[in-house]
Amino acid sequence: MPTDNNDASIDESSSSTPLPNGAATSPIDPDQSRNDEAKTAERPAENGEQQDNDFLDLTVNLPNGKEIGVMVSSHEQVQDIRQSIIEQPDCIQHTCFHLEHDNERVNDFVELSEVPNIKSGSKLRLVEDPYTEKDARIHFIRIRELIGVAGDRTDLLHGINAGLSLYDTVRAQKAPGTSASSNIDSKGTSATDGSNDPMGSYSLGAPANVLSILSHQPQPSPSSIVKSMQLSPWNPPPHQLRLRGHLLYLEVMTKDGNPIQITCDIHGFYVNRSTSTRFDPSPKYPRSSEQGLKHSLLTLLQRHIANFDSKLQQFQQVNSTGELLATCQLPNAIPASPWLVPNWELSTDHFPDIVRTQESYLLSGSEGTETLRDWNEEFQSTRELPKESISDRVFRERLVAKIFADYNEVATRGAILVAKGEVTPLNPTESKYAQIFVYNNVFYSFGADGVGTFATDGGDEAARVATGKDVTGVKTVNQLDIDGLFTPGTVVVDYLGKRIVAQSIVPGIFKQRDPSEHQIDYGGVEGKDTVAEHPSFIEPFRELSKNLRVKQHPVWDKEKVRHDLEGSIETKGLLGTDGRKYVLDLYRTTPLDIEWLEKHWQDREDSEAPADRNKDYPHRMAVLRPELVESFWRSRLQRHVNESMNGNGNVETPKLTNGTTHTYQNSEQSKTNAESGVDQVAQQETTNSGENKDQASDARQGEQEKRTKLIADFNFALNPDVFSGQEPQLEEERVQMAEDEKHVRSACKFLTTEVIPKLISDLQDGEVGFPMDGQSLVTLLHKRGINVRYLGELADQVSASEPVLPRMDALRSLAVQEMIARGFKHVANRKLRDVAAPAAPACLAHLLNCFLGSQFNANPTPEIDDDLKDCYKDADWSFEETTPISLRQEVADQVHKRFRFQLGEEIYIRERHLQHLREIALKLGLQLGAKAYTFTKTQDKPSVHVVNGTSESHGSDASVTSGSSTSSKKKTKKRGQTNSPNRNGSCESDRPAHTFCADDVQNIVPIVKEAAPRSVLADEAMEAGRISIAQDQRSLGNELLLESMSLHEQIYGILHPEVARAYYNLSTLFYITNKELAAELAKKAVIVSERTLGVDSADTILSYLNLSLFAHNNNETVAALKYLLHALDLWKLVYGSLDHPDSVTTLNNAAVMLQSQKRYKESRAWFEESLEICKKMSGEHSINTGTLLFQLAQALALDQDPKGAVQRMQAARGIFSKELGPEDRNTKEADQWLARLVSNAVSLSKHLNDRSRRVAIRTPMTRQQPRVGATSADVTLPGQPGSDRRTNLDDPRDIDKLLRYINGDEAEKKALKQKNPRTRGARKNLTMVSPRHGKSRRVMAPRKNTAQEDAVTVGDAPAPLPASKLPAPTRFPLLTVLSLALSTLLFSFVADSTGVELASISRSLNEPWQAVVVLGWKVVELGVAWYLNYDDIDTVSFTTLSHLPFCYLLWSFYSVSLRANSTLLLIDIVSTALPVALLRPRALEHRQPRSPTTTTTTTTLPGAANPHLLHDRLLQVLNVILAAATYSSTLVLAHRTFLPTTLILHFDALRSLDRAHATGIRSLLPFLLPIGFAAHAFLFLPSIAAARESAELDNDTEDREDASATVKAKAKARARAGGEEDTTPPFDPATASLSDTLRWNLGLWYPEAGLRSPRIRVLAAQTAAAAGFGGLSLAVRVWSAVEGADLAGASAWAG
Repeated sequence: MPTDNNDASIDESSSSTPLPNGAATSPIDPDQSRNDEAKTAERPAENGEQQDNDFLDLTVNLPNGKEIGVMVSSHEQVQDIRQSIIEQPDCIQHTCFHLEHDNERVNDFVELSEVPNIKSGSKLRLVEDPYTEKDARIHFIRIRELIGVAGDRTDLLHGINAGLSLYDTVRAQKAPGTSASSNIDSKGTSATDGSNDPMGSYSLGAPANVLSILSHQPQPSPSSIVKSMQLSPWNPPPHQLRLRGHLLYLEVMTKDGNPIQITCDIHGFYVNRSTSTRFDPSPKYPRSSEQGLKHSLLTLLQRHIANFDSKLQQFQQVNSTGELLATCQLPNAIPASPWLVPNWELSTDHFPDIVRTQESYLLSGSEGTETLRDWNEEFQSTRELPKESISDRVFRERLVAKIFADYNEVATRGAILVAKGEVTPLNPTESKYAQIFVYNNVFYSFGADGVGTFATDGGDEAARVATGKDVTGVKTVNQLDIDGLFTPGTVVVDYLGKRIVAQSIVPGIFKQRDPSEHQIDYGGVEGKDTVAEHPSFIEPFRELSKNLRVKQHPVWDKEKVRHDLEGSIETKGLLGTDGRKYVLDLYRTTPLDIEWLEKHWQDREDSEAPADRNKDYPHRMAVLRPELVESFWRSRLQRHVNESMNGNGNVETPKLTNGTTHTYQNSEQSKTNAESGVDQVAQQETTNSGENKDQASDARQGEQEKRTKLIADFNFALNPDVFSGQEPQLEEERVQMAEDEKHVRSACKFLTTEVIPKLISDLQDGEVGFPMDGQSLVTLLHKRGINVRYLGELADQVSASEPVLPRMDALRSLAVQEMIARGFKHVANRKLRDVAAPAAPACLAHLLNCFLGSQFNANPTPEIDDDLKDCYKDADWSFEETTPISLRQEVADQVHKRFRFQLGEEIYIRERHLQHLREIALKLGLQLGAKAYTFTKTQDKPSVHVVNGTSESHGSDASVTSGSSTSSKKKTKKRGQTNSPNRNGSCESDRPAHTFCADDVQNIVPIVKEAAPRSVLADEAMEAGRISIAQDQRSLGNELLLESMSLHEQIYGILHPEVARAYYNLSTLFYITNKELAAELAKKAVIVSERTLGVDSADTILSYLNLSLFAHNNNETVAALKYLLHALDLWKLVYGSLDHPDSVTTLNNAAVMLQSQKRYKESRAWFEESLEICKKMSGEHSINTGTLLFQLAQALALDQDPKGAVQRMQAARGIFSKELGPEDRNTKEADQWLARLVSNAVSLSKHLNDRSRRVAIRTPMTRQQPRVGATSADVTLPGQPGSDRRTNLDDPRDIDKLLRYINGDEAEKKALKQKNPRTRGARKNLTMVSPRHGKSRRVMAPRKNTAQEDAVTVGDAPAPLPASKLPAPTRFPLLTVLSLALSTLLFSFVADSTGVELASISRSLNEPWQAVVVLGWKVVELGVAWYLNYDDIDTVSFTTLSHLPFCYLLWSFYSVSLRANSTLLLIDIVSTALPVALLRPRALEHRQPRSPTTTTTTTTLPGAANPHLLHDRLLQVLNVILAAATYSSTLVLAHRTFLPTTLILHFDALRSLDRAHATGIRSLLPFLLPIGFAAHAFLFLPSIAAARESAELDNDTEDREDASATVKAKAKARARAGGEEDTTPPFDPATASLSDTLRWNLGLWYPEAGLRSPRIRVLAAQTAAAAGFGGLSLAVRVWSAVEGADLAGASAWAG
């Protein structure tokens, strides 16, 4: 039966079931072609032409006369096409063949594009090849897998259930008591009784359950086709028969017990005459007969076994029910092994299979030489492959990934054997940890100080750390890919307490050189006493040091001779006998963390010095991380540039000085010309403009050159050898060394004073995703350049902050948990190091009992077999003496030594036992039996908990109890099984004497650190796709992203951690453009993450949440809820509870999904849980809490709980009023809801008849969960700048329908239009925090438009336009995309007619930042118009006011035609206003009533004040003329005074002043009439239509009544207080004088009222927007678009 670890050693295997490839010698993984057809279908339609070029539709003619079609890429190799062919149902029997095209054999190792005359529609012919012994063995293995004969395998490297995926289990889950036939509709409701409900029995408060990470799918039974298939005992063929072509002899046992003896020769397979006692390999049937010779073993079995085809088809159907990715092997990655596995005595039957003992022969041949590879030569020759073209880079990186994967697997297997003592050392007379080994052409040594190299730096501790840092350094060098510099293949393996280093053998490393020659060619030879300097290493080391920010520096040998090295003295260069330059010992590529060492390290050489507990750090290998050095370098570069630009070294100073002088001269000359007359100015303007243009161009070029030179000259780097015992000899050298030391100290202080506080601040403010466990926390620290040793500092800084928020307390808890787990790891490793391997389970169980089970049994005893102790008398049995007290003390000491953190009560693990157990298991590689471990005496005996939809035992899974696991009696009886007796009787009782027993330790897997580099090409393609989408080049961006996905799959293979991360990122990026593709990629991300990173890793949890979100938005809510619940189960297991800072988002998403299914009662519970966590994390009075209270009130109203709804709405209103103020829109909306909910309880009928005001439901939104450490920029969806990825799930019920739900009245049903209210929290910093990325946003307060928001249809008034149905967060991004696309499209249409004319005066934007500024400003303009609530008329007016002056500038001073200017203005208006018109309804003041109107209409517009003025045509005409005349007069006055001189000074390329001098009011007025229309629509109409702000009143009043009421109230208050009452009469426009009217219009009639009149406020706001932002927009437009215009000139024209 195919399993995840079957044939894991076969490099070529990759298929729907684990099948070997026919091209057995290929070093390249072919599985990237598996989904070529799917990938082709996923490509966008606009890329069809590219698809035609890249993909070929080929036909393959088979030997049996059939034809099959394959869709392949022209860039794939032919051997990949072979893999696609053998996966076809009609070709599964073929493994040994070649392809022919035009009767010519096709080379398997060339790209398809290199095959002559190949094209789409070509035909290939499959030709069967004669077998070799190797081909026969591979064919035999494949057929065994195909028919399900292969049994389970015990693998040294792969643990139990390695590469497990739970996706199929989660997808197929069902609730207890649900039959498999229950139907569920698309909305998630059961078609029967509703019992099939993934949410039905889920308990949010239930503790974590160990069954969450176990597969509940039924285990496959043995093959029903044959009983066994194995090599015959008659193997190998005698010499005589071997010469005749015999290769193998096989024996197949049918289900009936009849043996079939088979001979394999070069022609194929046939049944022979042999028996178990007589050897006769001759054919039993004629070779040409139907039962005779067959090329495939599968075909032969079809002829000799009854019903073979039907049984094979049935088996394949069962085997292919799940996802393909969940079953195929991992060819390029070591699969993740879960830390909890089914208990052995309940696992799947261990089927008998003699082939397990024959595997070595089948895989390696009789001589075993096929597995011996020259790893170093493969590594280095691959590095030397060409990388000029894209195809070269793809092939090279793909081959590198494959070789690293193969080497890592082989090296790890050998390391396990070395750790177990099964490999003979090369130097057996040396001490144990000084011994070295060679196995499978890999060199092994222990990560211990066996020869005293690190005696002064910490001994074994220093050596252990050095090996770990060395593999990190090797990975860095591999990633840099420096030409001419090579590294050995390096892997570090931790297993059974030992650290083993595996390296490929460098040619010449063991060569004994002449006494006069150094063993090392560059760097320190014997410590620091001898230094070698080979000149050939200088250049590659210099390039390496440049990338590592390391400077060239002097070192001194024992003779005090100076040597200038490019790297650390510890980094060595070796010239191999193959002529290549190798770099070794890369554990000190960065400086020492001297600030840490001076505080916590004591020199071991000073043995007489008293021991200082504050200076007992275990080693002196504390170095800075490369990420920190890079961050520090960038900060220094930024400071250098800033200081140079603002100080004496200002790069702009020369330019400004010269420019100022030149400008002054021009100014003087221009002034003289102006005094002499306009004609002289006109005569000189051409000359001056030419000079200005040339000199400005020279100045810009000089500025750019100086800026580039400034950055290029920045050569700051660190000296890695400071504080390492170097002694400068000269005073100059001492000064330089002191300077280097100062820089290193600054870097160390930068870590503690800036990096760590910034991380804490970001986590507290929600700027980055919050870690879930120790692994994700460490990853986040490393990403910021923080060493793990600073975990204690991190916890202390969190504790020192006042007050310690619950969010930060969660961070501290994670840090303490990680420190404890690491402390226990070091203690356990020390005790395991010399323990006999068979006693390791007993040792680990005892340590776990002492540490985690002491509350259950305070005096645990180890489980030791005396016979075992007699066998291993030299082993270390000191762990028997460990007690809970001593172990806790040892762990506390380790935590203090390594993290400088003093554990208090935390050392007594009283909670989160399972989470501590998980961290320990992951760090030690433990695989524990899955059961509910009893950690305390008061712990309740757990009941069966429903996980993954079932409480029933499936195969290996059983009901889990505190101390034992029992399986189904029915299944036990059926299988005839009885539980095997345990070695320890304590594990059999309901209440075991100990929490853990030796049998609980099911397996120990190695922890591997490898040095494989990432694919630069794939990362570049993904980054280019991101940038293209951000620049609104969506088509190009999609193509690049698809190309990136293809590159990831080709280079890494589909099942790889990097591919999982790529799928996750791509699913997010594709979500806007292709939701189906996004969901498919999210599913792949889940499966690949499970199999390569772990079923309960943080990345897997986030992938499930991502998939849940996408599935819900694709109307698969039932599946989405299953994914979400599984993620929550994992969350509990990983974190301990759902009280995680980021869990609010997930719970809220679940509630929204339930609401979409009309399951209001269930959604209410999830909303309440989300609210409780939000209160705990953000505070009871935070805006987040208020928003959730608001949503909960709606949920309660839907759940027919009006009383509870009123209480929650009152609480929400109180929070909004306190935090945002009573005038905030959120507060007012809460007031409206509250008033209606309260009134409904008193009088339902009143509200059923009152439909004049309807408040839209605040639509809940689903949000995406952030990756750990991801910033808000990292998680923003394409097209949503600064968004939080929220997607509206519109609920069509308004308040009236809610009230009818509450009161059970659904007699009246009417489709009501829903608005999307603005996002809550528009002011202050207390805005709604999105846990997706946890970032608060400041939002510009929009102009209130009550007329638009509350308008209803009354009488002849126009009906309100329906609000957009699009989700609110997508509207502005959509507006931006539409506007930019429309603008680009329109400009492309008019390019031929007006483009040349406009291009002649346009500025060339050569710098990327200039283009970014222009594009960014366009987005800002759109954002201002959108978030100030402008409709299309407002947008047209605003665009006209800000852009028409620009057109006038081009017409009057640059002689651009009116046609070109009109076209330019029209495109600006259409591209801006049309998208707004599509996405936002028009305001009432801009809409005409439906009834016929005259010059002065009296139609009433509800919600708008002064309706008789809004549509008065005569008044409109007068306003337009007055505004245009005012603008014309101002412009003419400017022409007559300062404008010409100013333009000459600041505009280098002016063409003529003739039109400017000839302008007058009459000539300008027609040109500027659009300004008048715009001013009328933008200023007059909104101010006139301004209504009262209070939405509680039924009728609007005039502005003067508002002011009068306010002043009268204040006057009366003053009178009551004893003051003089103000007797200012009300304003009456009928009797008011001109001065009175001016005072009223200016808001001075009532001084107390001031500008509080709505009309005055709106007019002031609109005028400020038009003058301020419009002027700024005009200035940016002129500066960015007009050649020769400087910033001062652009500002002057805008002013």
